[in-house]
Amino acid sequence: MLSYAEFGLVAVAVGSSAYLFRRDKLVRGSKLPLPPSPAGSYPLIGHALALPTNDEHITYAKWCKELKSNIISLTALGQTIIIVNSAEIAIDLMDRRSTIYSDRPQLRVISDPDLLDWSYNTGSTSYGPRWKKQRRMTHDVLKSSVNHHHFALMEKETHAMIKRLLETPENFEKEFRRTVATEILSTVYGYPVTGSNDPLVLGIEAGIANFSRAALPGNFLVNLIPWLKYVPEWFPGAGWKRTIREWRQLKEEVTNGPFDWAKSQIAAGSAPPSMIKAHLPEIMSNSRSGLNQSEEEDYLKWAAATMFGAGADTTVATSMSFMLAMLHYPDVQIRAQAEIDSVTHGERLPCMNDRDSMPYLQCIVQEVLRWQPVLATGFPHASSKVDEYQGYLIPKGSIIIPNAWAMCRDESVYEDPETFNPDRFLDPSVPSAPIFGFGRRSCPGNHYAEASLFIIVASILAVFDIKPTVDPVTGLEMIPEVKVLTSVLVSASMSQTTTGGRLPTTRSTAPYSWKASRHLTPLPRPPVDPEIDAPPKIGPDGRIIKKVRPRRTIDLWAGVGRWEMIKKVKPVGSRVPVLKPAASYIIDMLPPKAYPDNMATSITTKFVHTSTNKVRCPVNCVVWTPEGRRILTGSTSGEFTLWNGLTFNFETILQAHDSAIRALAFSHSGGYLISADQSGIIKYYQPNMNNLAAWQAHREAVRGVSFAPSDSRFASCGDDASVRVWAFEEMREERCITGHGWDVKCVEWHPTRGLLVSGSKDNLVKFWDPRSGQNLSTLHQHKNTIQAIKWNPNGNLVATASRDQTVRVFDIRAMKELHILKGHKKEVCSLTWHPIHHDLLVSGGAEGSVYFWTLSSSTPNAPRATVDQAHESNVWALAYHPLGHILCTGSNDHTTRFWCRDRPGEGLSGMGTSGLEESTEEDGGYDTLPGFGMVGSGAAGTNQDSGHGGMDWDVGGVRAGAGGWGSQGDEFIPGFGKSTLPQNNDSGGGSGRAPPPPGFGMDDVYENRGGGGRGGGYGDRDYGGYQRGGRGDGRRGGGRGGRRWD
Repeated sequence: MLSYAEFGLVAVAVGSSAYLFRRDKLVRGSKLPLPPSPAGSYPLIGHALALPTNDEHITYAKWCKELKSNIISLTALGQTIIIVNSAEIAIDLMDRRSTIYSDRPQLRVISDPDLLDWSYNTGSTSYGPRWKKQRRMTHDVLKSSVNHHHFALMEKETHAMIKRLLETPENFEKEFRRTVATEILSTVYGYPVTGSNDPLVLGIEAGIANFSRAALPGNFLVNLIPWLKYVPEWFPGAGWKRTIREWRQLKEEVTNGPFDWAKSQIAAGSAPPSMIKAHLPEIMSNSRSGLNQSEEEDYLKWAAATMFGAGADTTVATSMSFMLAMLHYPDVQIRAQAEIDSVTHGERLPCMNDRDSMPYLQCIVQEVLRWQPVLATGFPHASSKVDEYQGYLIPKGSIIIPNAWAMCRDESVYEDPETFNPDRFLDPSVPSAPIFGFGRRSCPGNHYAEASLFIIVASILAVFDIKPTVDPVTGLEMIPEVKVLTSVLVSASMSQTTTGGRLPTTRSTAPYSWKASRHLTPLPRPPVDPEIDAPPKIGPDGRIIKKVRPRRTIDLWAGVGRWEMIKKVKPVGSRVPVLKPAASYIIDMLPPKAYPDNMATSITTKFVHTSTNKVRCPVNCVVWTPEGRRILTGSTSGEFTLWNGLTFNFETILQAHDSAIRALAFSHSGGYLISADQSGIIKYYQPNMNNLAAWQAHREAVRGVSFAPSDSRFASCGDDASVRVWAFEEMREERCITGHGWDVKCVEWHPTRGLLVSGSKDNLVKFWDPRSGQNLSTLHQHKNTIQAIKWNPNGNLVATASRDQTVRVFDIRAMKELHILKGHKKEVCSLTWHPIHHDLLVSGGAEGSVYFWTLSSSTPNAPRATVDQAHESNVWALAYHPLGHILCTGSNDHTTRFWCRDRPGEGLSGMGTSGLEESTEEDGGYDTLPGFGMVGSGAAGTNQDSGHGGMDWDVGGVRAGAGGWGSQGDEFIPGFGKSTLPQNNDSGGGSGRAPPPPGFGMDDVYENRGGGGRGGGYGDRDYGGYQRGGRGDGRRGGGRGGRRWD
């Protein structure tokens, strides 16, 4: 007679056989085959004996290579497993068919309520309402638009880690764990970690390790034979159930403990900002509306627990991989340290504001993630219904395993994938490693993780030289091997081979030495200013006498006076001459508008003044007020700073945004200001800095805004890969244009037409019809990200600046490239055209230089003038004064600088080389002053072009010449005039545009006068379209106001 134990085993065997036979019959009944399978399959059990127990990612990649297929299938005890070895296939299945492949396989040991019961973890729970709720809570904390809120905490903890490592560098892994744990626990619970041995941190780490071991299907047979859950603990071979019971008890402690602590702190009113504090009061208030409070709290509890479990171990593992990479590739370490020194100058530790200035460091982070992906086989997905792909059957309930390790070593995407080469990511066509998952189940904390890794990597390299340990016997360097740990998390473990054999542990031994030999010598004390350090002077009344500091301003006559003093012989005796400029040079000191033919006097290479914000941070935007009396700057601190346009002194500061300001634009009428920030917020301001409105315009950072010619609409672009057209008065989105494949970095509205141009990280320049959102044309000439785009004032040319170190100028009338301007040593960051001389273009580069290009010269591809060291870092913004005689630059070096024209006869500015040419007959033939000449004369004329298809919607582009200065014989600037009337009765007529009425009255039809004389003006529509006006004669020219097209 059978014993109870023998009877149980027989029952289990019979039940399992019946279950497997039914599954096998269903699959065989389909007409489509499964993807190719490797050898080693047996009846009923399939590939159960062939499944790898370690290095699964390598075995899967080997099978795919042998079968010559990037998608293969395995069967184990009736369970179908699909291995995906290609990122393209993974995107096809899990991104494009996310409704089918958004579920997770439910391993019995994890999901069963009688076992570990970890099924509510956001990463492993089934796709449904619970997952959506928990995912939304997590996304609110980790999305890119709010990621900058965590930067201060990351910097604080990382810099504290560096300080501790200076004392005990051998504890590098413990310090990594403490730092990352502190960041995440503070973000989620507001919990202050007390040290590396904090009981909560140790408990959570043990719980994560248990979950990782339980998540491997082969570790527990109950995952494959569900009936084993009914075997009692006392049964022989059932010791695994006692282990699961102990793990479950620890799981309850680490999920409930910190959540209950955070609730108690909130109730006591002493809770610091955290994810729990942000969501719990809302749950409490919603409970009064009938929602289940305990259920909502359970969602929040598991969302919080998942954040630490998913983020802590992965970040530490990647940090360990970085340390190992620096040992194997010391040249990368040296190059990265040189980049850090160029930004920090050895005077401070790196911060998150330096991120954009350290592209090579960012590439190192991306390469570490690719070189040693911490989730080598990704997180498995499950199919919720039967599907077919490339002629293969994918049964319902199949486990889909994306082999991220193989994808990161795809030679068709990553050249020489086994080599650690950060340079590969300097090419924008190389995609980031697919290590954050796919589809709806992708990791929401990718931005947080990359930021945390960046500050850790940058801070370590700023202070330490990472070198291998030297064997005291042989004197040879002991470089550790690259190994992996068998777990769901694949971590680079570091072991060293010694004469005594391999060390028993790979997780806590320091395999190398690192020396804090960089920047630890005391910095020299800055030079003492005796005037500042001098004791204060006391007046007769006993009060301190304040020092009088005269304001600095631009003296347009100072240069002429010095020139006269140098050139003329000083008389003897008491006769002193009166210093005054010669009459022939007075014309050269007038504003650029007074001499439209003499471009040389508008090249502003003379340094005037440096203005620095009270809060030292990069200046992203610079814009003059329309009347030119003040200049407004926007910085990464979210502040507006207003400076006097004459003395350049500080006037006022306003905390306008909570994140970095990325774009500023005044309306053409000057009545309104638009600002946009890193979190996607757009705000309206009046000139007196009164905030009128604010709203979330983009999901991610806004990179540019631009007004339509009539001010009734404006366009914006952002890192969400979209260009949006807005109705200004209603704050209503009229059109969302999504033709770019990556972040859109800049957008500009044509100065007179209904035409948009945008540039993106996908290297493309696109022209759009803002009414329909249709792409009119695409330019492919650039090889890297488009950083800036600017129309010249007459709208015939558009200039583009790129990270490929070139500036390109295109003629939109023929849609062809006119010039390729090369000279910058690094990426080109900013552009601006001169407001008067439409052929004068200025560009700013990442090396801190400013280049002046004259497109009408005989050598347009060579810079006419350069200021090689205008700034110490990236020149993010350039802005000319409306009169064209002052240039303002804003930079990543935290300063705003002002530049004016060199005076007649003066030497060049000490900041750079202007390269101005000597006068020629074309300049008027005056050789006494190099580069300066009188206004030439010539025949009047008009500029007539045929319309460009798709751009001139109403009529062919017949355009009158703009009004000039002087009599009828003067040579006029070809192109379009502005809304102001020309100054001469007989001058050429400009295309007129009626000034906007007070307020927002953009819908009215109103009359418009064009320029006088021979050319009648053309009125413009709200979107800049043209209608023909009447031909003017005498003093007045007919012109018709535009109509709204909608």
